Amino acid sequence: MTALAFDTLKYCKRLQAAGMPAAQAEAKVEALAEALKEAGTTLMTRQDGERLEVAVRKDLELVEAGIRKDLELVEAGIRTDLERVEAGIRKDLNLFETGIRKDLQLLEQRMTIKLGTLMVVGLGVFATLVKLL
Repeated sequence: MTALAFDTLKYCKRLQAAGMPAAQAEAKVEALAEALKEAGTTLMTRQDGERLEVAVRKDLELVEAGIRKDLELVEAGIRTDLERVEAGIRKDLNLFETGIRKDLQLLEQRMTIKLGTLMVVGLGVFATLVKLL
C-alpha cells in the first residue's frame, strides 16, 4: 500500500485566500490530512493490485485442483458403484435365464409325455378300428 502526498500549507493558504478564517482553514486542513493519512493505508497501487491478482490466481488454481481431485474421487466411487450394480443385474439375469430354461425343459417334457400318450391312444384306436373293420 502507498501513502498519499498532500501539501497542507498550500491548501490552507488557498482556503484563506478564498475568504475562510485562518482557524477554520487550519482545522479543515488537519481533518483532511488525517483522513487522507488513514485512507492512504488502504489505497492500493497498480503493483499491489498485480500482486493481489497473482495471489488470488494461485489460490483459485489450488481450489480448482482440489475440486478436480474431489470430482475424480466421486467419479471413481460412482464407477465402482455402477460396476457393482451391473454385476448384480447380470447375476439376477443369469438366475432368471436359468429359471426360464428349467421351466422350458419341464414344459418340453410334459408336452413330450402328452404327445406320446396321444400317439399311444391314437394307435390303440387305429388298431381297434382295423380289427373291427
